[in-house]
Amino acid sequence: IKVPDVRGKAISRGVCQRYTSTTTQYTEKNGAYPSARSLLYACTGRFPKVFVQSVPPVGVTERVYKMPVSKLVFEKRVLLCMTLLCTFGFLLWLIALSTNYWYIVEATDGVLVNTTGRYFLRSNAGLWMSCRQTFANETGAAIIIKQCKYYALYPTKKQLLKNPRIDETILDYRRTNMAFSIITLVVMVLGIYFSLYSIKHPRYMYKRLAGGVHFISAAGVVVMVEVLVSSVHYAREHLPAAIPKRAAWYYGYSFALAWVTFITFALAGITFLMYSGKKKGSKAPTDELAMEDQPTIIAR
Repeated sequence: IKVPDVRGKAISRGVCQRYTSTTTQYTEKNGAYPSARSLLYACTGRFPKVFVQSVPPVGVTERVYKMPVSKLVFEKRVLLCMTLLCTFGFLLWLIALSTNYWYIVEATDGVLVNTTGRYFLRSNAGLWMSCRQTFANETGAAIIIKQCKYYALYPTKKQLLKNPRIDETILDYRRTNMAFSIITLVVMVLGIYFSLYSIKHPRYMYKRLAGGVHFISAAGVVVMVEVLVSSVHYAREHLPAAIPKRAAWYYGYSFALAWVTFITFALAGITFLMYSGKKKGSKAPTDELAMEDQPTIIAR
């Protein structure tokens, strides 16, 4: 829209009737330069809600911003909520890693394990240790034995031969799970930091970086879950001392927390990428944000 320069001049009724409706529509919804504000004030006695400090030359077409400031505030609130959600997901991931209920094996009536001579009752396992309940029929009395042991990641060959519940393959699965659990924790912390930084400095590149890191965190969780599932199926088929054939098994709440964590970080990644569009020129709500998304030239 073209608005005549009205600063310090009298305005006729015809000019007001011609420009007031159009000027009001653009200034109140999107913002415009002060010459349009001056016309609106001269004709209606009120200023628009959104204004820009720059003043264009007389006769130059007014610059109208497409994105209102209220939309920017809403965007920041959404990204902040996603960051808090990631923090909550990080805490859930810590709980999942520190608990021993990724999968549970039960045999209500007891299953005789030939390699040990005991009856297997129940076991629950995590990423770092497992707990096992068995009973032995000695002198006519059933003695229930409960043991919790941390995994030995690098046992000797002698220890490997004595323990029928492990072999080289299951050890590789456990090492992979432990490695990915630590890597995923570090990546999650980095993602939360980048999220906070992108909210404080709303450059599109920082938002895309935060969204990408969140996707890496979600991918790390999926890899860990898949490795665990593969290890359980392998133990079911090849290590009957660990998971007896006639015993029932199912996943525990630690496994469910892992999937909730995955959904949390995947949703955060989608949200940050969705709001990472460039806001250059008239797409930005303010001149400051327009400058933020301008290309950066790195000189030598």
